[in-house]
Amino acid sequence: MKATNDDGLFYALLWSTAGLLVGGATIALIDGYRWNGLLGPWLFSDETSNFATLLGYVLVAASGLFAYQRWGHDRRIKRIELLMERLGSFNETPGARNAVMMLYNHDRMIPLWDQDEPPEKRYVRVTWAEVEFALIPHPIYPDRFDPKLSAIRDCFEDYLSRMGQIWIYLELGVITSEDARKILAPWLRRFGLVEQRSKVVRNLRLYIRWRKLEPVERLFATYDVDLTDTAIADWQALDVEVNGEKTTDAYAELRILRPA
Repeated sequence: MKATNDDGLFYALLWSTAGLLVGGATIALIDGYRWNGLLGPWLFSDETSNFATLLGYVLVAASGLFAYQRWGHDRRIKRIELLMERLGSFNETPGARNAVMMLYNHDRMIPLWDQDEPPEKRYVRVTWAEVEFALIPHPIYPDRFDPKLSAIRDCFEDYLSRMGQIWIYLELGVITSEDARKILAPWLRRFGLVEQRSKVVRNLRLYIRWRKLEPVERLFATYDVDLTDTAIADWQALDVEVNGEKTTDAYAELRILRPA
């Protein structure tokens, strides 16, 4: 059974309440016996009563500490479960899984089409040249009404959506910065270092900026990877590659303020 924050809160309240009841009952019992003189003046003298009161408080504190430790333990388990879920999430949906395969392989068969299709129709050959072309932002090359290119873009939309979810978890404190680093480890170097950037990665970075996927940008910025550092120059270079000249306003299309 998976631990949840609600479980931890329940146990904390349970043990704290139990500690209060036991501690309060101990104090009340000692004071009651002493008041009625049922067991003699020595056993329930003022000193003994003070000791009983202290014992009650110790029981309350001990139960509260135990409850807090149990709650913290449940939170750690929940965080580990969530981390493992996020680590595996890139393989859970066809879109994200396909995007990862396309980023890692220059040329391979990818299951782009519906699972109901027979394998010979479902799997198609995808090259980096096609991925690079599919990720060109629409303003630079709008006339791409091709089912295969659309399917490739849909895969990356799913992949980037999952990246954005990691940022939300990180911002809410559900996972730690170190947890997120483990998830992003394969991508930080590939997306960050200029010498590691293929044209596929360049176009993907531009696609992220053009789509204004700020959670993804903020996620990478947490680890000093600026996805926008060369955006203007990359956009202009890609525009010239595709159209032979600059046909768009990179500052406007990338939603970056024109420098003074």
